[in-house]
Amino acid sequence: MSRKLFITSMVLLGASQAFAGDEAFEQLDVDNRGAISAEEASALEGLQEAIADYDLNGDKQLDKEEFAQFVQTMEAKTAS
Repeated sequence: MSRKLFITSMVLLGASQAFAGDEAFEQLDVDNRGAISAEEASALEGLQEAIADYDLNGDKQLDKEEFAQFVQTMEAKTAS
């Protein structure tokens, strides 16, 4: 399974939000700096564009909490 497909599956079809979000975050944070950069975000369709909406501290990347908000929103959209 490709990394991009795995990450998308974890985010959208994960068994639990916390596990799916943590696992996907770790897969996306390739450089292990604790945040997902715009370049790293390109691995998940729509995430790069969503940084502007979910980047609460204005550092142009998503930390774990910001990414969790993105995951929660995506799960709510797919559930409805």
